[in-house]
This record gives sequence, C-alpha cells and structure tokens, in this order.
Amino acid sequence: MTYKQPLTPEAYHQGDAPTYTEPTDGAFKRHEAMAQVEYNPSHFNPSAKPAQQGHGRTLGTWIFNEESGKAEGILKSNIELVMDTCLAPNASIGYHEHHHTEEIYYLLEGQLKVTLQRANTETEVFNLNPGDAHRIGPNQGHFIQAGASGARFMVIAAKIDRL
Repeated sequence: MTYKQPLTPEAYHQGDAPTYTEPTDGAFKRHEAMAQVEYNPSHFNPSAKPAQQGHGRTLGTWIFNEESGKAEGILKSNIELVMDTCLAPNASIGYHEHHHTEEIYYLLEGQLKVTLQRANTETEVFNLNPGDAHRIGPNQGHFIQAGASGARFMVIAAKIDRL
C-alpha cells in the first residue's frame, strides 16, 4: 500500500492538521484526503516493562475522529474514532489503557498479539490472525505487537458514558 507523506504525531494531535482535507458531508471520504500519521513508536511508555514500552513504526490513517480537540462533528453515536492501522514487522504499541473508551481491533493482514491486563491483574495473551477481532474494555491495560510480517488492522473506539 502506498501512502502520501504522513504527518508527525505533533502536527496532527497538537497542531491544526485536519482529519480530512476535502469538503465532506461525512457520507463519503476519499483515502487520499484522510490524515495519515506516522508514530515511531505509538503510545511509547518508558515506565512499562522494557518489552512493552513500544517500538517501531505505526502508520495510522484517521478515517473518522471525534476525540476532544479533533472532533469532526460527523458521527452522532458514541464512536470516538475509526482508524486503519499498519504496524511494521515486529513493531509494537506501548502498554497503555483508556479509562472512558472501549476499543475493537479487527485484523485484516498479518499477525497481531494482544496482551491484556484486566482490572484484577490477570494477564491474557491473544494471538490474532486475519479475520479475528478483539475487544478491549475500559480500564484494561493493553500492549499490541505485530508478527514477523507486520499487521494491518482496523481500530474502532467508542466512548463509554456509563461505567
């Protein structure tokens, strides 16, 4: 897959770079006009175990974003974001948790290992293959690692207004 020049995380998240660069009513968006952000690494966490700090390249295509500060005002549900995410071979997303959202990962290509830390400190590891999905609930810490051929997956996050 060929991408245009990706944005830096700072240019997208702290800057004024839009999620979508063309006019839209939200019903249709062209891939070329969606923000693509290169994280290297994504969710770097120096306080996590060394193997779970996050490393390597992650390329995220922001399809929809209703997060605070970047809200497009398109989605009317509790969906906060929809992303097409590509992890380089063996790259990882550092250990982190979301307190008010749940995430769904749907693996399109490659392999993905999800390490989940439940509230009762129970740790589980899930190995995803193409077509597999995984839900991460609010307050569940998680670490994501791509396999030797990398991984491409969809991320859908929804705000939880009832905990």
